[in-house]
Amino acid sequence: MSKPQKAIKKVVTESDFIPEEFLDTGLSIDEIIEFKEVFDLFDRDKSGTIDPKELKTVLESLGFEAKSQTIYQMIETLDIDRNGKVEFSEFLSLMTSKKSEQQSREYLQKMFNIFKDDQKSDFITMKGLRKIAKELGETADDDMLNNMILKGDMGAKGHVSFEDFYALLSKRTF
Repeated sequence: MSKPQKAIKKVVTESDFIPEEFLDTGLSIDEIIEFKEVFDLFDRDKSGTIDPKELKTVLESLGFEAKSQTIYQMIETLDIDRNGKVEFSEFLSLMTSKKSEQQSREYLQKMFNIFKDDQKSDFITMKGLRKIAKELGETADDDMLNNMILKGDMGAKGHVSFEDFYALLSKRTF
């Protein structure tokens, strides 16, 4: 198990934040501090964790009208220790490339599953993107959604497969 995962149980509040404790992630002190600042934007009550209510509040403050199901799916994707909240170490481990390729694939698969059309489909299509946009209260026209599909569609198939999604987000080509 990698060191970032061993530290998952540690709750890091603003008052006890020591960036040097996270140097094993391969990030510089400045990068760790920047990630902590982003994390703190979500951690509205400064508890050292992000819970579903805080995530929803932040998304709404950014102009999204997030539904509870989508929020809980996002938390589930980030919550490595399955306690219903996201600690800084979990957040940081997802932001670093130090995770094994298998872990990266697993996390991206969870994210992909949120965006695909339904549980029977293995693709992200316009229909799936419209659904997510609607759930988030986002008004996206067909041109915008189509451009998103085109950017991710590496084989010009009219949809985004998991391999396309993985290659795009991990910056790998197959």
